[in-house]
Amino acid sequence: MLIPLGGRLPENSFSCLKFGAKGKSMPDYIVVKDGSPTDARYQLPPSLEEEYDEILEDIYFGRPVVHKLKEFMLDHPAYPQAGNMLAAVYLSSGKLPQAWEVNEKLLDRFPDYPSAVLFKAKFLLDADRLEELEAFVDLQKDFGEQFPGRHRVEFSELAEYESVAIEWLLANAENSLAFSRINTILRMMEDFKTELPFCDRIFDAIDAFLPEEEMLPESRVILENLARCQLGLPLRPPFHHPEINLLYQQLEEKDIPALMALLNLPRKTLLIDLRAAIRDGIRNFQFFHHYYENEEIDLVILGFLLLAALREPGDLKEWLQFLDSEEELVDGWLGDWLGQLMFVVGWQLGRDDLPQMAAALRRSYRFDWASPNLVNSLLLVILHEPDKEKEVLDIWEDTLHWIIRDNAKGADISPYLADTILEYACALDMERFRPLLDQAYARGDIDKDFYGSKEVFLRDTRDRSELMQGFEFTTSVQSLEQWLQHIIKGFN
Repeated sequence: MLIPLGGRLPENSFSCLKFGAKGKSMPDYIVVKDGSPTDARYQLPPSLEEEYDEILEDIYFGRPVVHKLKEFMLDHPAYPQAGNMLAAVYLSSGKLPQAWEVNEKLLDRFPDYPSAVLFKAKFLLDADRLEELEAFVDLQKDFGEQFPGRHRVEFSELAEYESVAIEWLLANAENSLAFSRINTILRMMEDFKTELPFCDRIFDAIDAFLPEEEMLPESRVILENLARCQLGLPLRPPFHHPEINLLYQQLEEKDIPALMALLNLPRKTLLIDLRAAIRDGIRNFQFFHHYYENEEIDLVILGFLLLAALREPGDLKEWLQFLDSEEELVDGWLGDWLGQLMFVVGWQLGRDDLPQMAAALRRSYRFDWASPNLVNSLLLVILHEPDKEKEVLDIWEDTLHWIIRDNAKGADISPYLADTILEYACALDMERFRPLLDQAYARGDIDKDFYGSKEVFLRDTRDRSELMQGFEFTTSVQSLEQWLQHIIKGFN
């Protein structure tokens, strides 16, 4: 795939952005996937590629190659590849003077050979000889300005150049410019679906030049994306609103106003961003679990609570898809909050879509507490909107018949679904649901370790007024700000 510079780009395409002085024309080149034809100078002809590849194979297996490289240089002086590799071999074996000398001689003959230029630039960077580096090469320039006349550039060429420029910017405390260039090259990497081989070097540069106490939210995003890059994972979504990145941090009570302020962002793009953040958390659960193992990141909980506050039609589907995830994932993101708070999400998102809630009760979830959580949500619909009580009770009765009479048609349902429905249904209409309670006990659908015998169940059944004073209802009448406080205080 070719990526043109200038003009309107196709979706998911990236131009090679210009980082040089303002007012200069955009360099005229395109970036192509590695292995695609390019117009790089000094390319080895096919007749020499096999001989050179054999030397590279020797290097890979740790065989001596110095004399082979020198012979190749003598036999084929028009090509700089062997000289560049000889300098690298000397450098890797700790022979710095020899590496420097070989590369200097190479630059005398091939001053526009990118690999030789970057070898010297990295050598000077590693030696902290910044003034010499800046006298040698202007790393503010774009690749096309640095090496004029190129029209087709491999991504790895550009990425290597950018990694050196980024390290130089960090060394000069030009953090914003460095971050901009990192973001650009990472997004290009994602578009090309290739790995960036210079992540370690950029990691080390950030660690060396940006103390932890100076870390900003922007640098946290960079570090996380570099880690994702190394693992071959998608980068953090590019949000319309950078404020969404707050969800990716361990929060304190002082952050609640900023969380609440998210609801003031333009609704359409806010909804897109919240869904993208939630899906990112779901898709990359294992990454979050390990990368933030020393922090309490509450991305999915907070994302769904904000979605619940917005009550956009159709977002019930997002919640149900999440509940249908692996038990480790649901429990890992929610833990005890599923039963202590998150029933408000199903209530807010499902209160205007009861047919979908009814269908959701009959789904086979991989987490046993998913469908009982939806029963709690439906209870809140009744307690907040009494005119919907008949519809919810009908849903519960139909679901119980499906479980008891039809044996759930062979579906793998939660063992806690029938007794959770009956706990609330009997409190609201004992006469209607008593026969179903008897049948459920006879079939063994009731958890006797929790509810006890049928007599105990009947004795402990609450009435409507007690439901109105119960934990589910009193939690539901709290504000979003209070819900957020519960989450954050629970973590701190």
